[in-house]
Amino acid sequence: MFSTNIQDDWVFVEHADLLPFLSADTWECALSTDHFTPELRHPSSILTDAICRELSPYLPARAQASPWCRIYSTQQDGYSLRNMYHKVRDIESPALLLVKDVRGHIFGAITSSVPRVHQSFCGNGESCVFSFSPTLKVWQWCNENNYNIMKGSTDWMAIGCGSGAFALWLDSDLNRGRTETCGTYRNQPLCDCGDFLVETIEVWTFGV
Repeated sequence: MFSTNIQDDWVFVEHADLLPFLSADTWECALSTDHFTPELRHPSSILTDAICRELSPYLPARAQASPWCRIYSTQQDGYSLRNMYHKVRDIESPALLLVKDVRGHIFGAITSSVPRVHQSFCGNGESCVFSFSPTLKVWQWCNENNYNIMKGSTDWMAIGCGSGAFALWLDSDLNRGRTETCGTYRNQPLCDCGDFLVETIEVWTFGV
């Protein structure tokens, strides 16, 4: 699907849907990007080569050619939002937040910066949320909500906001979360259960 009215009719877009609108040179580039496997500098309990190839085109342009670095993992660093903030505190990079719940759903967000404590929402239109259910669906920022992209506190963190709903919300222990439709992305819930229990969370940055 491809929408020409982004303000009023935003939908998620899959790469194959865009190919008829691309020039021959761009079409060839899009295909080659789909087959590019990024360099992972650390092991992952969530990422596969296929997942990396599918997510790569949605990274901000400044991260496209960089190696992927796992900065935080619940399995290695403990189930704690404070630990996550501590691990990423000195890093300036876009971030990939990956969640795998106890039912095996994989979903998350790409953001313009790493998660941090902020008094208000921050971020920009480089962000998106996604779900493998089981195929990849991506919802990008839909130019609403004054960049209500990401907010972190010591008690919780959230991606996307609208009318009291969050695209992705995590508690301070990184044990429980919630996903809902929200105005920032006009997304579907990222997993079908809405409320979920976390199996693993990873934060990846690019080049650092």
